[in-house]
Amino acid sequence: KKGLLTDRVILTVGYDKKSLMNYDGEITKDYYGRDIPKHAHGTYNLTKYTYSAKEIRKAVEDLFKKLVNPDLYVRRITIDVGHIKRAEDAKKEMRQLRLFDEQIDDEKETRANEAILAIKRRFGKNAILKGINFEDGATGRERNAQIGGHRK
Repeated sequence: KKGLLTDRVILTVGYDKKSLMNYDGEITKDYYGRDIPKHAHGTYNLTKYTYSAKEIRKAVEDLFKKLVNPDLYVRRITIDVGHIKRAEDAKKEMRQLRLFDEQIDDEKETRANEAILAIKRRFGKNAILKGINFEDGATGRERNAQIGGHRK
């Protein structure tokens, strides 16, 4: 929506204190001074600057599979991006194109994202939703109606 690009994804996963029952690794303290397993933290460097949700999602999934201990309870997940640039600034920079560059897919995804944003601006956040938002227990439609995570 803001036309920003990134080439770095950062994932931090904090574990719950219940995980200590089956854990014998490094222990730290949480915000309340309780013992918890040490959090998992890692960075994934993308091959190029992008705002492709597909590429960023894949990077987060790869990091999650690599870092997270599946035997522990996850308490919080923080996803951050680094090396942010405005799209206009990135277009001005020179770059070497490869013979089989994915530029066509990037342009197609960019046009699709712009169309989705235009529809949501005109008709509201619930105008376009994924099928998972209609499953039992899904909260996507309800959260779109909230302001800052709070009910109106």
